[in-house]
Amino acid sequence: SFHPSMLLYFAIYRLFVSFPSFSLFSSVSKFIRFKFHFFLIQVLICACIVIFNVNAHPFVLSDNRHYTFYIYRKILLSNSFRGALLRVCVLPILSWIGMYSLYLDLGMRYGSIFVIFTSIALIPIGLLEPRYFIAPLILSNIMSFYNLSQNQPEFRRNSQSKLTVKMHSRSFFRWSYYMFYLFLQMQSISLAFVFLFLPFHPHAQENSTGRFMP
Repeated sequence: SFHPSMLLYFAIYRLFVSFPSFSLFSSVSKFIRFKFHFFLIQVLICACIVIFNVNAHPFVLSDNRHYTFYIYRKILLSNSFRGALLRVCVLPILSWIGMYSLYLDLGMRYGSIFVIFTSIALIPIGLLEPRYFIAPLILSNIMSFYNLSQNQPEFRRNSQSKLTVKMHSRSFFRWSYYMFYLFLQMQSISLAFVFLFLPFHPHAQENSTGRFMP
């Protein structure tokens, strides 16, 4: 299958799962102010990919115990105004911010190499499942933390503001690492809590109990 939306889904996943740098917001706002036409073109490309490349795998649509089942039902395949708004406006902007954050963290050269090989791994996958994003997530964060720890000149040149340069220091690297670890633990605890203490009945006519699976 040909599923380029997977790369954008990964960008959104990384944006929310990783602990973002505070400098990202100032960099994004500055890029939009001074290069709005580039921003608009790139977001439109992301919107076209998200809208016209919805690959609804039968396995996901048949099992309401998975979180991705509700992503398809409420957003990607929804005919409601809210679903259309999320699909047309919110997801393309979030995917663009995720890709921008990736290039900001890795630099243009390593970011491009990472995107090429991640695309080779993700685009042929027709099934939207977060587990496919774990390996590229870990690899991208290792590369990002390495850039922060080394404080490489190339990384500083790709930064968009003085605030970014100031915060990319060894102390900020340690702080980001600890916060990322804490953030992951909070997510794991939340998923375990939902699995253990928030069961549901998948079918009204059945007495069996279902549990949400990450």
